[in-house]
Amino acid sequence: QQLAVLSNSAIPGGACQGTSCSAGNTVTWLLGVMQPGEVRVVSLGPTIRSGATAPALGSVIPFKARVLNEQLDQGVADTSILVGEWVEPPPMIDTLFADRFELTP
Repeated sequence: QQLAVLSNSAIPGGACQGTSCSAGNTVTWLLGVMQPGEVRVVSLGPTIRSGATAPALGSVIPFKARVLNEQLDQGVADTSILVGEWVEPPPMIDTLFADRFELTP
């Protein structure tokens, strides 16, 4: 509900049914035959709604991933995104290490 519609062309190597993904849809990647210990990386960058339909600051957007093989063995993972405003980090200042070094102005 909090993600913008994402075109299949924006999903490297993956796709939803149809031409785009909406909130709650499943993205599918076909990874082919893999050997034991082989790794394949897939990614999906979230596109959060903006404007009047943007999620409230502090909202948590969950992401869940599941992999299946032909025998239906599965692996699962999840993560989440906290919606907030970008805040510029404070500058690195020499006083962070003042207890270890002699600082001169």
